[in-house]
Amino acid sequence: MPDEEMVPEWKMFLPSYVHTVSKYITQKSAETLKQYNLKACYLPYLVTLFQKGNATMKELTEQTGTDKSNTTRMISELRERGIVADDRKNKNSKKYNVHLTEQGRELVIKSKNEFESSIDVLFSDLSAEELSTLIKIMKKTQDSIKGK
Repeated sequence: MPDEEMVPEWKMFLPSYVHTVSKYITQKSAETLKQYNLKACYLPYLVTLFQKGNATMKELTEQTGTDKSNTTRMISELRERGIVADDRKNKNSKKYNVHLTEQGRELVIKSKNEFESSIDVLFSDLSAEELSTLIKIMKKTQDSIKGK
């Protein structure tokens, strides 16, 4: 725990810090995806599918923290652009897996490299030890939020 004198200041600083970092990441994501005529709002879906390989609509909704109708709309738009596909046997199937097409995988790999470069810039002033500590802290706080 930080010094007692720092605690109130630190707690007030945290929301501003999270907002600033989130805004930076969103801006860099938007710049990267704009090259492919995509908006940053697609990023959580693309990342989830890239990491998992495939996912049901329910899994995508849970992973991205969005509502079902938003997930349906985003995936429909990505499907129309040829970035994702699904394994439906017919149009009326309720449960099916969505996956990246080859075009989608290539797009994610290209944008991933550019995105990672912008993250490197964000944390470039940290030593390897500081970065390692930060990652451990972020994982711990994420786990506590998720209830693990």
